[in-house]
Amino acid sequence: MLRDRHDPAATVSLGERTQYLDILNAEQREAVEHDCDDAHGDGRPLLIIAGAGSGKTNTLAYRVAHLVCRGADPRRILLLTFSRRDAAEMERRGLRLPFECISRADRLNAQVVDTLAELGCFRVWIGSESGSQRVLDAMQRGVTVEQVRAATALAHSRGIKAGMFLMWGYQGEEVEDIEATVEHVKLANPDVFFTTVAYPIKGTPYFDEVASRLVSLKPWAEGSDRDYQIRGRHSRRFYQYADQLLRSEVELSRMGNGAGRGPDSGLAVVELQEKIAQARGGLRASFAEVET
Repeated sequence: MLRDRHDPAATVSLGERTQYLDILNAEQREAVEHDCDDAHGDGRPLLIIAGAGSGKTNTLAYRVAHLVCRGADPRRILLLTFSRRDAAEMERRGLRLPFECISRADRLNAQVVDTLAELGCFRVWIGSESGSQRVLDAMQRGVTVEQVRAATALAHSRGIKAGMFLMWGYQGEEVEDIEATVEHVKLANPDVFFTTVAYPIKGTPYFDEVASRLVSLKPWAEGSDRDYQIRGRHSRRFYQYADQLLRSEVELSRMGNGAGRGPDSGLAVVELQEKIAQARGGLRASFAEVET
């Protein structure tokens, strides 16, 4: 059921699926209904260029409502951009849908996280990238390690899970920076975290910095930003050891905090300690290996 725009106490039945779209102009309605026909929808993307005051927030709220009315699973709706106006509009219409979103750490304050919780957000993804402030500054991220940890703790305090994106291999990263990232993740304790090796995106400072050392692995028409090697950078094996160190250290830390304890926990601790020692030895052994 949807709130009626004229009477907030009234609702619109699912049988009146398009009547509530009458408030939209032709362009807004086209955006809302784009590719929603179950019989003919082909998954085409839609790019909308809209200026200030053109009704972007209203259109987004109606788009979400229309997808749900057409039978879309709310759990499969991901809003990649979100504003306070979007939140207010969805709250006004009584829309509380389970969703996850992505945010910078410095954008998450108590008011924002409270609003996300009220609207049904179950997980917020934070681009941490590194636990080394030196690397973050080199990336020109404009955030601090402390802000990332605070944002993660704030999400947890409101019952929202925290996901974290991390990146190895940025220009100038050393073993000390990898160790700092390990400690950072242990302290922040996100519910889930993903790692990747830095890849050059055209138009970014990082691309400009490594452009002279790029080796394309595929023809331009078949490749992507990830299909490059960077001459002189640590080998993939080096970063595999970094991953092993990170995941083993975090798992061991969580066991020490009471998670994962059981009758076989003593054996598990020994196995993790062995993996950690192996990973640190591997980092040292593969340090001189570079991409060519």
